[in-house]
Amino acid sequence: YTLTYTYNNPVTGCVSTGNRTVQVAPLPTVNAGPDVEICDNLSNYTLTGFAPSGGSWSGNGIVDASNGLFNTVAAGGIGVYTVTYTFVDGNGCPNSDTREITVVEPDPIEAGPDDVLCIGDGLLQLSGFSPSGGTWSGSGVVNPTVGIFDPSVAGTGTHVLTYSIGNGTCLSTDTKIVTVGSPAAIIAGPDQSVCEDQLPFSFTGFSPSGGYWTGNGVIDSSGVFDPAVAGIGAHTVTYTFFNTVTGCLNVNDKTVTVNALPVVGAG
Repeated sequence: YTLTYTYNNPVTGCVSTGNRTVQVAPLPTVNAGPDVEICDNLSNYTLTGFAPSGGSWSGNGIVDASNGLFNTVAAGGIGVYTVTYTFVDGNGCPNSDTREITVVEPDPIEAGPDDVLCIGDGLLQLSGFSPSGGTWSGSGVVNPTVGIFDPSVAGTGTHVLTYSIGNGTCLSTDTKIVTVGSPAAIIAGPDQSVCEDQLPFSFTGFSPSGGYWTGNGVIDSSGVFDPAVAGIGAHTVTYTFFNTVTGCLNVNDKTVTVNALPVVGAG
């Protein structure tokens, strides 16, 4: 627009004029981006989807105005927050737009209790986790959606498994520990040969201690054998040991032969 300024000199009667141009520029088009919902378990969230770049952010929870960094803790946690994006163009014309950020409580998640098992136990169905519908990850997980763990794939040792549910900013995770042990070396001791009239006796030479005995003639699981109960013949007895630390059970056998007494005639 051209504006004219006119001055009439009352003394001389002379009229003078001068012109100036005023340009009115349009406001820049500013878009703060779509409203978003984020979870309170994510402290920092970088705003995206706004245009044009080069503006600045303001509002509750904004901790970096130029980079659009929103902090849920600084905002106050759960709630709905309005933030403003302002842009100034080359003509010095500012314009702004707003968007809402809704901070929600993340879903509570539980991976379940820790597990102890032996490398030869076969597939383990992970249990005790909640809510359902998440996925598992970690060494030995062969089916992430169902939660199947294979100790032979993981190998012996301590394995941290992660249960995850949700996505994006509302991704919640929890962990559990699965310990895979190897069977302890177990010795039942040497085979034995006894007479049928021998009194009950205790096994020796087995290791480690703390297991239990089973089999024909075993009258006490600690390892007491009665030839009279077993009867004449070769009997297989089994020593079983379960390691509560590694979760491994192992067995070993020995043979106890009960011999008949000879037939004796004194004449």
